[in-house]
Amino acid sequence: MKEKIIKAEIKVKSGKEYSKKLRREGKIPGIFYSKGSEPIPFSCDLKELKDIEHYGTSIITLMFDGKKVNGLIKEIQYDLVSDGIIHIDIMGIELTKKVCVEVPVVVKGTAVGVRDSGGILEHITHKIEIECLPTDIPERIEVDVSELNIGNSIHVGDLKVENAKIITKPDFAVITIVPPTVIKEVVEAAPSEEEEKEPEVIQKEKEKEEEEEKGKEKEKGKREE
Repeated sequence: MKEKIIKAEIKVKSGKEYSKKLRREGKIPGIFYSKGSEPIPFSCDLKELKDIEHYGTSIITLMFDGKKVNGLIKEIQYDLVSDGIIHIDIMGIELTKKVCVEVPVVVKGTAVGVRDSGGILEHITHKIEIECLPTDIPERIEVDVSELNIGNSIHVGDLKVENAKIITKPDFAVITIVPPTVIKEVVEAAPSEEEEKEPEVIQKEKEKEEEEEKGKEKEKGKREE
């Protein structure tokens, strides 16, 4: 697995203003903490954190004046405007003791149900928690979906992680292939004969009928006289 070495200095002061001063100088504040020990505030050059996002499950080795301490990234904080790193937390570990970590799940291949039947792949669980030695933590867990057809699923219980115990519940769905979305077309009813006639034509027919009725009434009145 990958290892990231970061040269760091123990931070002698604390507070927001001091952290802002460090950032102006191109340094990033952080905290190293481990069970049974006091947290150690530190700072490091921003260039030391290059590509740090790609070391999510990797061992981080902090160098404090020649002394090495091992850890895992617990949290990285980013500026909401610039999206730059503004703080990092490192959780201390011992290489001979097991730890619980979340590992990303990555889809591999194209499902037959998607390729041949137009199905939709739903990636439901993106990370699973495992327990293992730090040196056995995988960068990712690949899930081959090539044989999945519509209606098929892969659950956590179907996964195998070498040299690790899976903590996430086995009945959690990871990947499922669902049928394609069917859009029903709304078919409008054919207009009736009356609806097909133009409003003006209908009005003229009504006027003609009224004139004929009046004529009949006059003719009837003359015969009665």
